Amino acid sequence: MKLKKFIRENLLDTIFEYIDHILSKQSLLKENLDPSLQALLKEADELVFEKFKINPSEKKYFLAGSAKLYTAPELKDVFDIKATKLGDLDIVIPNKKDWDNAGLGDQFKTKYEASDKIEVFSEWDPKKAGEKYADLDFRSTEEIFQDATKINGYWFMALKDVTDYKLKLDREKEQEVNSLTSEFDKGGSDKVSILRKIIQTIGPEKAKEFLKEED
Repeated sequence: MKLKKFIRENLLDTIFEYIDHILSKQSLLKENLDPSLQALLKEADELVFEKFKINPSEKKYFLAGSAKLYTAPELKDVFDIKATKLGDLDIVIPNKKDWDNAGLGDQFKTKYEASDKIEVFSEWDPKKAGEKYADLDFRSTEEIFQDATKINGYWFMALKDVTDYKLKLDREKEQEVNSLTSEFDKGGSDKVSILRKIIQTIGPEKAKEFLKEED
């Protein structure tokens, strides 16, 4: 049945969009951010945003990679993240004018290494991680940019895009994140336990609040 197929293929994205919505609503709770993410953002304020003349609250960029998973302790629980801290920060600034403002127009097609832990790109292209990923299909930088969500004054790649690239790259360091979605894709009772875990993590009261607002 086409309807069942549609629901099966889109349910996970819907769940991730729901979590992004909740995270955005909690944007004033700065203490939720992992200390390692806070430290990298503070460094990026000076080394990247100031240099590119960008106010972090402006939607002119997005924080890519695993940064989103460190915006709330509950996310680390859901995805079973065992790393104690975020190791690096990838920032995508797609407009060349911003690179020209930073005096980095000649690096627009490559990257800018702001520090040993912070890199800036003009596009998000996980296929560059290696030749064996060349045939993989990802959403365009523009599409990812459009769906970026604002948390604590910073724009982050949507959760569905974080999971998408981690699943498809399937590198050893991604395995802790992939466990949730791989179990979900198996179907059956696994889906029930995963959905229950996500709902428990979000909290029933926040779920009720969200549903009431949507009405």
